[in-house]
Amino acid sequence: MLGGRSLGSHDNFFKNGGHSLLAVRLLNRIRREFGQDLTLRDVFRNPTAASLARRLAATAAEPADPAPADPTGRAPKAPEPPRITVPAPSRPVPPTPALKRRTRAGSRQGR
Repeated sequence: MLGGRSLGSHDNFFKNGGHSLLAVRLLNRIRREFGQDLTLRDVFRNPTAASLARRLAATAAEPADPAPADPTGRAPKAPEPPRITVPAPSRPVPPTPALKRRTRAGSRQGR
């Protein structure tokens, strides 16, 4: 990942040539190898292999947050998006002279 350099468990990923794009690659490899999702923030907060391994073990031990149970057994409804209403103009807006020149409306008026 870092150009073939060997790192110890307490060597800092970023001080040895790592950067955010390599960290994303590292996260994808962790997901593929261990089946666990970590965040980019986890890599920045735990830049050594030892600290990242502890974070990975802690994530594996954390219970998943179950969805609150609905007494009817149905899945909870998603909140409805806000409705946006646009008021209609009280009278039609006349086209501008430039618009009249570029449209058929301008040619119908004898221009």
